[in-house]
Amino acid sequence: MSDEALDHAAFRQLVWALAPGDAEDYDTIVDGARAAIEEHRELQERVDDLEQRLDRIGDIGTEKTNKEQKVAAIVTYASQKDGGMRGTVVKPKEIAGVANVSKRYAYDLIDDIVNGDGEDGSLRDDGYLWALDASTQTAVDKDAPDRGLVVDFDRLHDDPESLNKFINETSAEEGR
Repeated sequence: MSDEALDHAAFRQLVWALAPGDAEDYDTIVDGARAAIEEHRELQERVDDLEQRLDRIGDIGTEKTNKEQKVAAIVTYASQKDGGMRGTVVKPKEIAGVANVSKRYAYDLIDDIVNGDGEDGSLRDDGYLWALDASTQTAVDKDAPDRGLVVDFDRLHDDPESLNKFINETSAEEGR
């Protein structure tokens, strides 16, 4: 067999090994190569997405230097905790772990996120509409915890400023 014939046979074997399905599924080797390339691209996108999610999870518990970073970590944790849910409750103990703060400061963070931290604070002085105090939700949910932060993702997505600050910027920083 000539070198060219060996190269061609090796190429065919490679394409059919990488192409999804069986060789019989394709009219030509070019179709198989295109399918293999497309599958590779899709898999690379999935890997990139999973790496970003893993980076966010891996970031949990590391020191956050300002209040906005702490809130971003809490929102990211909430979105990972109950992915796909309309909202989720993050308890003070979870906030303490995610934001790397004391449990006492976790209660203060809940109050600042829900009610605001005043004119001189780094958060909104009147709180965030997407943030609810879990203790006020007992009328809606009898199993609601005594204290905690309810992150309402529908309201969060309706708030472009918060979405950019706590979701998009966090994702962009993780990509660096």
